Amino acid sequence: PQFFNQKLDHFGWNKETWRQKFYVNRTYYQFNGPIFFQVGGEGPISSEDVTSLQMSVYAKQFGAAQVTLEHRFYGDSRPFSNLTTDNLKYLSSEQALADAAVFIHHMRQILPDSKGVVAFGGSYPGALAAWLRLKYPTLIDLSIATSAPVLAVEDMVSYLEVVDKTIAQISGQLCDNAIQNATQTWQKMALTAQGAQQLSSMFNTCEPMTVGSDWKQWAMFASALMGNWMGTVQYNRRRGHHIGIPTVSDLCNIMQTPRKTPLENYVDVNNLFMKRSKQTCLSVNYDEMIEELSDLTDFSGGRSWTYQTCTEFGYFQTTDGPSTAQPFGDYVPLKFYSQMCKDAFGANVGPPAVDQTNVLYGGDKPLGASKILFVNCEWDEWASLSIEKDLSPTLKALVVRDGAHCCTMDPYQPGKMSPYILQAQKQISAQIAAW
Repeated sequence: PQFFNQKLDHFGWNKETWRQKFYVNRTYYQFNGPIFFQVGGEGPISSEDVTSLQMSVYAKQFGAAQVTLEHRFYGDSRPFSNLTTDNLKYLSSEQALADAAVFIHHMRQILPDSKGVVAFGGSYPGALAAWLRLKYPTLIDLSIATSAPVLAVEDMVSYLEVVDKTIAQISGQLCDNAIQNATQTWQKMALTAQGAQQLSSMFNTCEPMTVGSDWKQWAMFASALMGNWMGTVQYNRRRGHHIGIPTVSDLCNIMQTPRKTPLENYVDVNNLFMKRSKQTCLSVNYDEMIEELSDLTDFSGGRSWTYQTCTEFGYFQTTDGPSTAQPFGDYVPLKFYSQMCKDAFGANVGPPAVDQTNVLYGGDKPLGASKILFVNCEWDEWASLSIEKDLSPTLKALVVRDGAHCCTMDPYQPGKMSPYILQAQKQISAQIAAW
């Protein structure tokens, strides 16, 4: 890794600087080749970002230098030694885009004979890649924005709706119905002391579930159970085939085990995840979660990203949608997240300024921008906040069948990945060449 001096505040008088981390890989670089920029996001970067992603396959084709820049307040890119709420006022997508602009300017001086810059990113970095082209079109020539949630939404009910549709499409309505049945059963049990006690032992919670007053404990419980499915859908088939992570089909097979009730099968699904993550019991303690989020020296991403959702984006995955649209009940309302923002960062943080964010970047209609390709994958909850239809001849959308979150970002592996992914990667490569 290398580090360079970055400004603390791009929009004020503050002259302070800090050390920002980046990687450069010139293996495939040819004279007058482009710079391919993998945008850093809500976690630490590594050298793999410029050696092992699909961007490296394109770099070989185009004779490109590859670079990546770590996002401020993540990994080793620390404007301050800790993450107090006061320090986090310098954490925003706007500051991060300005960091990237300064960095690209810096890279162009290091590689003076390079021609053109292409920004790549997936998920939040996908949105940043699109916004870089929108905000700094003289520095970034085009962007490939994969699974990019460009529309900020406080109450993201669409997330669980996509989980619902995906489960039904991959494994049939019966699986979805079984989850709904299990959810209804436990939500009824939650209303009596005896039921709460039974749930505590069935799901092996780290502390007894208490009936009534503590809605936050029940939100944690509901969140843990639906989280198993959310993560599986989000990454279904992306890396699943090659590291033995359970797929949607695996979970649905458990849910449909005969001679057991849907709730018993739901317990088995949960046990599978607890075993995989070596948990001895199911954590349902809200205060413990806040304590983890309040670790001021943890730069791995949890606190920083939560701050960004609380201030800029929302993206809160609630159960506030109609019960016909998702099978996970209604125990995780928006107020759970609003409370979390205040408890982790202080009373004046939140609600997220989603309208302001959408005014800044144009939301899902960034008309006037150009040369951005939005790549989305069919089984991806985040696609619901992205762009899935062409908006103009130079704001294009590609939807990949049979793929999950960031499905085109890993190099293609025959037999392990859907051939639709390879086809999409060829289309992306042709689009880079065309632009």
